[in-house]
Amino acid sequence: MNFSERIKNRRKQLGYRMQDLAELSDISIRTIRSMEKGSYKGKLENWLTILDKLGLEFEIKVRPISYEKREREI
Repeated sequence: MNFSERIKNRRKQLGYRMQDLAELSDISIRTIRSMEKGSYKGKLENWLTILDKLGLEFEIKVRPISYEKREREI
């Protein structure tokens, strides 16, 4: 399941219509629709607001990258 599908599934799990989520988050239905379709290219702030209103969180993890390993070996 991708990110957009998770948003849509959680909204439905909570029994929210798009209009309910739009009113709760102060984000337009059009924006929410594009988020759920996977075509939203807007502000990260809007994603974070939607996640918060749906009781979800976004986590960033550090992972090794190829040049990081080479620098330690030098």
